[in-house]
Amino acid sequence: MKKILILLMCIIQISLTTICTAQEDKTEIVETAEMYLIEKNDGTQISGQLTSRDMREIIIQTKEMGLIVIPMHVIKKIRPLKEQELNEYGEFIPAEVFSTRYTFTTNGLPIEKGESYVLVNLYGPEVHIGVAKNLSIGVMTTWLAAPAALSAKYSFPVGEKAHLGVGTLIGTGSWLSNNLVMALPYATLTHGDRRTNFSISAGYGLVWDKTQYLPDA
Repeated sequence: MKKILILLMCIIQISLTTICTAQEDKTEIVETAEMYLIEKNDGTQISGQLTSRDMREIIIQTKEMGLIVIPMHVIKKIRPLKEQELNEYGEFIPAEVFSTRYTFTTNGLPIEKGESYVLVNLYGPEVHIGVAKNLSIGVMTTWLAAPAALSAKYSFPVGEKAHLGVGTLIGTGSWLSNNLVMALPYATLTHGDRRTNFSISAGYGLVWDKTQYLPDA
């Protein structure tokens, strides 16, 4: 009987040891100086060095807030940062949506779906919104609400670091001159990214009076 009890105790002890081993924390200790960008489901971006990760959470070392624990279920994307995305102090430089344009003109880089921006210029305000992949629309006017114009731009890649944007501005004299119609179809070739780029643009402007039906170049 004693032998049977001892055997049962050994079996139970072995079983418990197996269960405990199976339930060990599978945390991966990450030893790297590489910078990562973590994008959360709400759009928040956090950059830093990964300290550890497992199936439940990621721990990241940031320069601003120290160690941050982020649950995996709130993370949308994790990716390593490229050298050109960091400044001289090793800090992440976000790619601003304003980089899709210059002071007075747009460029060939796309406004991503869901992105938007508002500009307030000396002559008036304008709003631009990404409504679909590579497609954006906008409204431009003066502080007098005349003239007023709608804009549309479609951008697509034509190389590793090149984008071509084709679009148009269509406007009216509004309440100052309701018969005045304006159009400016254009194309812009941009080389670079949202941090550094240069562009070559070409377009053709038309202005005409609706009552005459004869556009003047």
